[in-house]
Parts: sequence; C-alpha cells; structure tokens
Amino acid sequence: MREIISEIIEDLEKTKLRYYLTIANTGDADNDSTYLKLANTIDGIIAVLKKGVNEMNNMEKYMEDIAEFACDNTTFGVKKLTGKPTSCIDMPCHECLFDAVEGCSEQRKEWLKMECVDKPVISKSDRAFLDYMVGLKYMVRRTGTGQLSAGFDKPVFDEHVNDWRFPNTKCMSCSGLGIIFPMIKSSDEAPWSIDDLKQLEVCDNYDAF
Repeated sequence: MREIISEIIEDLEKTKLRYYLTIANTGDADNDSTYLKLANTIDGIIAVLKKGVNEMNNMEKYMEDIAEFACDNTTFGVKKLTGKPTSCIDMPCHECLFDAVEGCSEQRKEWLKMECVDKPVISKSDRAFLDYMVGLKYMVRRTGTGQLSAGFDKPVFDEHVNDWRFPNTKCMSCSGLGIIFPMIKSSDEAPWSIDDLKQLEVCDNYDAF
C-alpha cells in the first residue's frame, strides 16, 4: 500500500509541475488563474496523501512480511537496530525489541497497532562500501575519536577505557574513506553488524532525511 501511494504522489507531483510550467507559457491571465488553482488543488491532495503515508501503522507497512511469517507458521520479533520484523528463528532474544518483556505476543500485538516510526536509512555510497568489506562483520564508532572501525569478531565495550574493543585486535580503521554512516554512534548499546546495515532502506543521500 505504501508503495502504491508513493507512486500516486510521484505522478501527482509531475502533473502539478506541468501546470506550473504551463502558467509560465500561456500569456493568458484567465488560463493562468485556472492552472494555478488546479496546481494548488493537486498540491493539497499530495499533502493529504503524504500525511496518510506518515501515519501508517506497523501492520500496514510490514503487511507482506507479517503475512509471510504467518504462512510459515513462524513467530517474529522486531530487531532493535533496524526496527524491522524478523523471524524469531533468525534473531536471538537480546536483539529483539521485546526482549525482557513478559508476554511477547501481547507486545507484538501492541507494536502492530503502533504508528510506524522511521528508522535509520543508508546512503547509496555507504551501502556500496559495505560490499567491499569482505569478511568484516561489525562496525562501531570509537568513543574518543569518533572514528569508524570495522572488525571480523564482535567487539565488546570496555568500561575501563570507555571505548569499544575488538577481540584479538582484528579490526581496521575506516577513517579517510569518504564514508559517513551517521546511524552508527559511539553511544550505541550494541555494535552494528554488517548484515544489519545492509538491511537498511537505501536513500540517495542523508540530507533528505
């Protein structure tokens, strides 16, 4: 449904633009007034549709995923980092939004009715960079320097030095590579896995969000 509404909005935007361009070329005041009213009306419709998309709940947004879980007779949770529903088979409890909450099924029902909240996105350039990180599995942002680091093994947060530490120091610095990854913060409770980063929705750039 969300994709269909987005396509409708895109078509309306193009139609509105054509009306505005026509206004600049008619030289007829009456026609210009009519085209302007039409363009403004379309603009109002677009605003209403966008509001509807933004107020979509989790059930509506993830309908296809939820239907697939139901067909497979599989329960699901919500991954904390990505905010996306994930099969309980593929996700340990501590990574789930419902972790340590009594009655997962009730929490799941409540989540389905909640308004969908936008989660982190990843730019095309950052997403492309991940494909070159062969073998690397985790990324963190250093507390002291703010630099990104990637490693083969899952890092742990060392409270003695107040920073992330990779086992056996098997890691690499990602500074100076032209990547951003703003969703990775030094205050994160858990490291980002490369697989989770790859699951994020891709955008052209971060300025639009």
